[in-house]
Amino acid sequence: MLKMGFQQQVLDILENVPNDCQTILVSATIPTSIEQLASQLLHNPVRIITGEKNLPCANVRQIILWVEDPAKKKKLFEILNDKKLFKPPVLVFVDCKLGADLLSEAVQKITGLKSISIHSEKSQIERKNILKGLLEGDYEVVVSTGVLGRGLDLISVRLVVNFDMPSSMDEYVHQIGRVGRLGQNGTAITFINNNSKRLFWDIAKRVKPTGSILPPQLLNSPYL
Repeated sequence: MLKMGFQQQVLDILENVPNDCQTILVSATIPTSIEQLASQLLHNPVRIITGEKNLPCANVRQIILWVEDPAKKKKLFEILNDKKLFKPPVLVFVDCKLGADLLSEAVQKITGLKSISIHSEKSQIERKNILKGLLEGDYEVVVSTGVLGRGLDLISVRLVVNFDMPSSMDEYVHQIGRVGRLGQNGTAITFINNNSKRLFWDIAKRVKPTGSILPPQLLNSPYL
């Protein structure tokens, strides 16, 4: 709620709750501004930190691939046909609602896999049913905008593909965090190209220390 710009509304609610209430703040990433706000709202809080602050879970194997936009669909189909990588259900993240619909249709047409899209233009009941189907194995591929990127324990998901690189590294951490839940291992594959050049430095800083091999186009980029 804070990330989405509802800070004042959250503060209004907190002003009207009983003084003896319990407040819990949970997130995979907590920026400095939120930490400062939390210090004003919480009284002698207990801090519980697992893993490295603002970094992806160690159980997630990160694969960064340099893929130009025209080649993205072909590369995705290759991944979905790779017996070593393909572990349904697969969650594919894109950056727009129309893109989710079109890519889901293409996946089902080309690969024959049962695919569906989910985004904010679908009704709450539609999204609820799709999420239920994802968890119960009704779909082999779910193509999503950021609506599934945060706050959900998708314990059946073993593979995430960032078809479009997220707009920030915080979003990246959250999206690849849909795998590796509850101590389980998972894989996150991310397509990048020069459209994401403003994030190259952050990608190298956060991903390279994990042992993941970065593409030479990124390492040799003048934007790094």
